Amino acid sequence: MKKLGEIKEVELREIWEKEDKEFTPWLKENIDLLSEKLGIEIIDVETEENIGGFRLDLIGKDANSNKIVAVENQLEPTDHPHLGQLITYSAGVDAGFVVWVAKELRDEHKKALKWLNENCFSDILFFGVEVHAFSIDDSNPAVDFRVVVKPNDWERNIKSSTTTSEMDEIYRDFFSKLVDFYSEINPKFRKVKALPQNWLSFGAGKSGLSFNWTLSRRRNRFSVELYIDTGNGTENKRIFDELKSHKAEIDLEIEGVEWEELETRRACRIVIYRENSGILKSLNEEEKEGLVEWGAEQMKTFSETFSKYIKKIE
Repeated sequence: MKKLGEIKEVELREIWEKEDKEFTPWLKENIDLLSEKLGIEIIDVETEENIGGFRLDLIGKDANSNKIVAVENQLEPTDHPHLGQLITYSAGVDAGFVVWVAKELRDEHKKALKWLNENCFSDILFFGVEVHAFSIDDSNPAVDFRVVVKPNDWERNIKSSTTTSEMDEIYRDFFSKLVDFYSEINPKFRKVKALPQNWLSFGAGKSGLSFNWTLSRRRNRFSVELYIDTGNGTENKRIFDELKSHKAEIDLEIEGVEWEELETRRACRIVIYRENSGILKSLNEEEKEGLVEWGAEQMKTFSETFSKYIKKIE
């Protein structure tokens, strides 16, 4: 019989001495570990988002719903000040998912998160997650996230959301091919996962901004776009106007750009459209291949052009 090792819990401060300088950046780079436990695919993650005079530890998006995911973390047991910060920050970014990560969730804070899930009138879901680290004998420590508070019937919601239609699978197949082709013509592109939905996005280098490919469900058209939604309508309009101030230069590099302020919505959009002969399902393979090539080539030019001006935004 082989000798068995002894599992030991490792103090979090032995791994990450500083919460903001070490743990938060580590969590950003390993967000997939947290995503898997929550059942949310968190993408476009940024650190230290300014909310008024304060900073939210992590902000990202749920790949399936495009809702904002707000994460506040601690290397110590939860406390009242962080509960207040969590709610304040989440309101500031109009979060759809709120995640509190800590060494230990005190009973009173578990009850608070459960109460928020049961009584919050907005479409916001709250999670409480404990982070632990373990080693076997003298091995390197491994991190384990434990979800101790989650919305009611969350597992049922996850299960139902994984049931996809035939059309959803057609979308997934199309965007998988698009990602592969785009990776070939743009080696710097960090691949994103295609999902069973009619759009796909990736970060544009600034929190609240994303480059999107979208197949309209209502019209026979495909678009390449820069979507602006920081959670604040005034800030969205400011960024939109600042980019539009470079319209003359941009028009020399890209044809057919449309500037949509979306006055009935909080967000703004800068987009190029391509009309299709029909819905994706009705297109033959040659037409789909042409759509993939157009989407990839347009996105390369579009993202490279707009990235230059996004970097100039204060």
